Amino acid sequence: MSTPAEPTLGQLFQAGRHQEVLDLAAAHGHPELLPAPVLNLLAISAIRLGRDDIAEAYLRTAITHHPQQPDAYSNLGNLLRNRGQTAAAEAAYRRAIEINPQHPDALNNLGVTLLNVGRVDEAEPLCRRATESAPAHANAWNNLAAVLLEQRNYVAAEHAASQAVAANSRLLDAWSNLAAALKNQGRFADARAACHRALALDPAHIGALNNLGNAFQQEGEFAQAEAVFRAGLARDPEHVEMRWNHALSLLALGDYAAAWPRYEIRYSPKRKERHAVPPPFGSRQWQGESLQGQTLLIWPEQGFGDQIQCIRFAPLLKSRCGAARIVVRCKPALAALMASQPAVDDVVTSDETPPPHDCWTFPFSIAGHLGITLDNLPAERPYLFADTARIAHWQPRLPERPPQGLRVGLVWKGSSLHRNDAQRSLSGLAALAPLWSLADLRFVSLQKGQGEDEAQSPPAQQPLVHLGSEIQDFADSAAIVAQLDLVICVDTAIAHLAGALGKPCWVLLPAIGSDWRWMSGRTDSPWYPEALRLFRQAANEDWSTVIERVVDALKSLNRCD
Repeated sequence: MSTPAEPTLGQLFQAGRHQEVLDLAAAHGHPELLPAPVLNLLAISAIRLGRDDIAEAYLRTAITHHPQQPDAYSNLGNLLRNRGQTAAAEAAYRRAIEINPQHPDALNNLGVTLLNVGRVDEAEPLCRRATESAPAHANAWNNLAAVLLEQRNYVAAEHAASQAVAANSRLLDAWSNLAAALKNQGRFADARAACHRALALDPAHIGALNNLGNAFQQEGEFAQAEAVFRAGLARDPEHVEMRWNHALSLLALGDYAAAWPRYEIRYSPKRKERHAVPPPFGSRQWQGESLQGQTLLIWPEQGFGDQIQCIRFAPLLKSRCGAARIVVRCKPALAALMASQPAVDDVVTSDETPPPHDCWTFPFSIAGHLGITLDNLPAERPYLFADTARIAHWQPRLPERPPQGLRVGLVWKGSSLHRNDAQRSLSGLAALAPLWSLADLRFVSLQKGQGEDEAQSPPAQQPLVHLGSEIQDFADSAAIVAQLDLVICVDTAIAHLAGALGKPCWVLLPAIGSDWRWMSGRTDSPWYPEALRLFRQAANEDWSTVIERVVDALKSLNRCD
């Protein structure tokens, strides 16, 4: 009877018997005599057994004795990247690509390495070259999709993710990335379907759960979003993006008691996109304790509107917490306006030399420490005030108010840097053309930055006084708004300014990605009661229909009958 042949290294490797692979290699000895493919195979077996020391030894042997074989450099790069040695990993990948410029794994892995450290624009051509070198390389297509998502090139990301799932329909991250690309194009039903494909393969896949919740949240389905995020966090309580999104859904639902503690995740250093960064000096962060006799520094976060919204809490910091002084740090554009809040003692615009203070806080953290809910939300208005000298300066520039009419301020675009600007901003001044059909209205443009050019040269049939280009700061804007009868704007800082001044303001809200503070379905705002009226775009509705409702509302005002 013949003796069965012993399995080879390759057969053991294919069978997943990695310890036997290493044992057989050790028994043979002299690794320097082995060919490069065998050394790479041994290294991979060692990695799968968690023996990185043995893997590195085999890879460095391969590099020493077979210096023109790129696989060893590519695999060494993987080992180093997993250890967090990014620079060394990058060097290894680049050496593999130098030997073989079309090495798909090295191109792909270098692309991922650069993506993970924020070098997105460098990663994109590498991932693209990987897909060109290996058109059926599912991971390369998936990583290209991830890069394109970071670049907000959602149509191209959809194509890349679709190629990935075509190459490997069980690649969970590819389904998740496809969902993200579809969601960001407003194709929510398709995005949810892609998420469900991933979740059918793995019900606990965090990326798919996060994207599913995001799809619901972008549509304004906050209760469904909250349930999905809660389920995801039950599986991975420390997932920072899921915690952030869960906080947003709770805020949108008005469950502030549950939301505020979770909302603190916004400034975690673990987040890829932090919404707040602590001050660069080491003073104590206020955690809600008594401030009796102390000076509190309010440190800025997020946008201008957020700071305007939260400065309402300054009086409570004194009356309830005992603060002796309130100092506000902000950008120069906000300084004079913040100083108009009576409870604010000082305003600084530089963070190079910190003002004397005992502790500091972010604006929205104040709400959590004070236990702010919808039932006790400070809604006094005005809580900011226009400067009388500035009012006098701007008064001659305003159009005369018709005897039975209104002076109306307009803002139709927000900052182009805002992630949801494509949805929240109007296409241009022409979108507001129906307003000009109404008699006894005088329009004033408050537009700054994006949209200023068309405000300076409006069509003849859309006469308006454009002041935005001359506005130097928010105190100027406040002086103008204080002399208007109404502001009509998209969701930008002017809405908060008008609300803080107690000035009537009609806010145009997009169907997709509406901010948490406007909640869902409401036509008013608990943050600015009586002052703000919300005009919401319905799903699949263009802005023209919303503007028609604004026109009807203007007609209903007594002075416009």
